[in-house]
Amino acid sequence: MCKMARASLFPGRSPLAPRVAAWWIMLLIVALIAPAQAADLQAGLEAYERNDYEAALKEFHPLAEEGDAEARYKLGVMYDVGKGVPKNEAEAVSWYRKAAEQGHVSAQYALGVLYYNGEGVPQDYVQAYAWFDIVVSQGDKEVERIRDDLANSM
Repeated sequence: MCKMARASLFPGRSPLAPRVAAWWIMLLIVALIAPAQAADLQAGLEAYERNDYEAALKEFHPLAEEGDAEARYKLGVMYDVGKGVPKNEAEAVSWYRKAAEQGHVSAQYALGVLYYNGEGVPQDYVQAYAWFDIVVSQGDKEVERIRDDLANSM
């Protein structure tokens, strides 16, 4: 009886019609928000390229907090080299790791280098090898040589 009563609320329509409408509304909202986020990332990248690190930080940080892998990687770079922020290897590792776990190849490589050198993390050749191996599995032949040299030296 509940199903019939529910169906009769929307004569001539499926009982799923309100859900489908809600789905389309959510899709429209996402479509409108995504270009704004892309514009912020692009603005951050442009600011970084012109050495306006304060502006880049203002663009990258909110995006990184929301989960944007490229913004997370760029924050890692900024903390790694001390551009626009005080140099902080531990903070760089944190942002690199977040981006790397999302599949960002440059962040994965950066983590491998940091583990290899013991910067921001304890030196750990096994971890370095693991991150380099992930990069190699995505087709990077240059890192393959680095990974193999590391394996031979362990």
